[in-house]
Amino acid sequence: MKKVGFIGVGVMGRHMAKNVLKAKFPVTVYDTRSSAVKELQEAGARVAASCAEAGKDADIVIVMVADGAQVRDVVFGTDGLSASMRNGSTLVIMSTIEPTVVKGVAEELRDRGINVIDAPVYRGAPAAEAGTLGILVGGEQAVVDDCREVLQTMGKDVYHCGDIGSGEVVKLVNNFIIINHTLLLSEAMVMGVKYGMKPERLIQLLKDGSANSWILGYWSDMVMNRKFSPPLFDINMALKDTGLAINTAKELGVPMPLGTMCHQIFQLAGANGRDKLDYTAAVTWLEEMAGVKVVPSTTAA
Repeated sequence: MKKVGFIGVGVMGRHMAKNVLKAKFPVTVYDTRSSAVKELQEAGARVAASCAEAGKDADIVIVMVADGAQVRDVVFGTDGLSASMRNGSTLVIMSTIEPTVVKGVAEELRDRGINVIDAPVYRGAPAAEAGTLGILVGGEQAVVDDCREVLQTMGKDVYHCGDIGSGEVVKLVNNFIIINHTLLLSEAMVMGVKYGMKPERLIQLLKDGSANSWILGYWSDMVMNRKFSPPLFDINMALKDTGLAINTAKELGVPMPLGTMCHQIFQLAGANGRDKLDYTAAVTWLEEMAGVKVVPSTTAA
C-alpha cells in the first residue's frame, strides 16, 4: 500500500487527509500550525517535523496550501520536499494556484525523477468531509492512474482533464464563471425587487424559465436566507480565484474586460467590511445603494 505524505491540513486538508487515513493508507502529515495536526495524529497519522520529513519515505505527497508562493516554498524552501522525495515518487498539487506555477514545479522536479500532477478540488468543505469532492487532474495518464486509488478516497469524481496544469485551468474557468455569475444575478434581482417584484416570485419565474441554473438555486438560498456567515466561500477567496484567472488570461494574451470589472466589484464589497462573508454577500453592497433587500416579502424591512 502506498505511503502518503500530506502537507497543509487546514479547513479542507484535514478532512481530505482523514479520508485517506480511513482507507488504511499510512499517512504522514505536516502543517506549520501544531494545532492543525493534532486531530490527524489522534486519527492515526504520523506527524512530521518538516516538509522534507513528510516526503522522505512517501510514494505520493499531497500539497494543500493557500497559494502558489506557498507551494513553491513547500517544495523548494528550507527543508522542502525537493530535498527528500525519492526518484519515482509523485507530488500531487491540490491547491488552486496558477497553472504556470504547477508547470514550473513539474519542470524543475523532472530532472530529479519526481512526477508531478495537479489536482485542485471543488464542492467545498462539506464534500471534503464526506469524501465526495470533485477532483480535476492534470498530468501524464500513467501517473494519474497510479494516484487514482488515493485520490478516490477524497473524491467520488476524479476527472483527468489533460496535460499538467489543465486541472488548474478547469478549476479557474469553473470558479470564474460561477463567482461572476452571482454578481449579474445580484444586480438583476436588486433591480427587480426595486421595481416592486416579490423576490420569491421572481426567483420562481426565473427557475421556470431560460435563466434557470445551478448557481441561481445556490444564490437564492444563500441570499434569501442571509446565510453569509460562516461563509462557505468568502469574498477573499473569490478575489483570489478570479485574480488567478485574470492573471492567467493576461499571460495568454486573452482580454477579460467583464471579469476584471467583476473582480473590482468584489474588491469594493470586501473593502466595505464584507471580505470574510460568503461571496454571495456582495449583493448587500448593491442592496444598500438601491435601498432594497432581496429577502422574502414577509420579512422585508
